[in-house]
Amino acid sequence: LLTLLAETLQRAAGEAGLALELSEFECLRREVQRGRREAEDLWKPVRVLSEDFCRQINDSRQRGIICADNPILEYVNQHYSSPDMSLKEVGSRFSMSVSSVSKAFKECTNMNFYDYVTGLRMEKAKELLAQKVDVSRVARSVGYENDYSFRRAFQRSENCRLQDWVPPEE
Repeated sequence: LLTLLAETLQRAAGEAGLALELSEFECLRREVQRGRREAEDLWKPVRVLSEDFCRQINDSRQRGIICADNPILEYVNQHYSSPDMSLKEVGSRFSMSVSSVSKAFKECTNMNFYDYVTGLRMEKAKELLAQKVDVSRVARSVGYENDYSFRRAFQRSENCRLQDWVPPEE
């Protein structure tokens, strides 16, 4: 029963993207099987696993709540189209180091800053391109200072050349 409980905790943790260490439990389980320890000795590591699992779930939920109202994330979502959008610019705005902004951003979004901003820019760019907006205007509208940079970013992000994605003009 305790082995099933420990394995279920480990499986649930894995599904939640968390990690539980079963090594202490496994060592004790082997000693119980060999008759060197009593089965009652397995309760403590299962309790520790359960507490660790609950703590990790709680921490994960708190990060999610904190991130839902994160002013850095709100700022990036509102200003992603600025050509000046960078970790350095956001750090200056919020009086944080570049590495602190990067770490906080990664914890909230599970993405690095660059990929997140590029994703926002490309989604907006595709909306504009579908409306037949000129490529130069799209590039400037989503934060690129020139067509060349936009085209390169688009190809990296979408895995296709811009001219292959945009419907041909009549």
